[in-house]
Amino acid sequence: AKTREWAVIDRYQKHVAASIQADDVFVIKLSDFMENALKLENLNAKPQLQARLANKYLGLLSVFAERAETCPFTRNFPWLAQRFREAVPYVQRLAERW
Repeated sequence: AKTREWAVIDRYQKHVAASIQADDVFVIKLSDFMENALKLENLNAKPQLQARLANKYLGLLSVFAERAETCPFTRNFPWLAQRFREAVPYVQRLAERW
């Protein structure tokens, strides 16, 4: 079952990474990603779901950080990229529980 889930996660990450190369798509996805990937602590009561989602988002944190630095709509907000980078160790710890 996890092999199938890993394949779904891989497809999701590749799709998102490719789609956010367009500046307008990045700006739209940014809000969703921040709400989901940066607020995994809200799922402390559901550790299995929390760990699965951590794996889903972990590989995209650096992608969003890089895009935040290069997108003309967000590059003047260095704290944004930093926020994604700072989240990596926490999300990594959650991901390891899966």
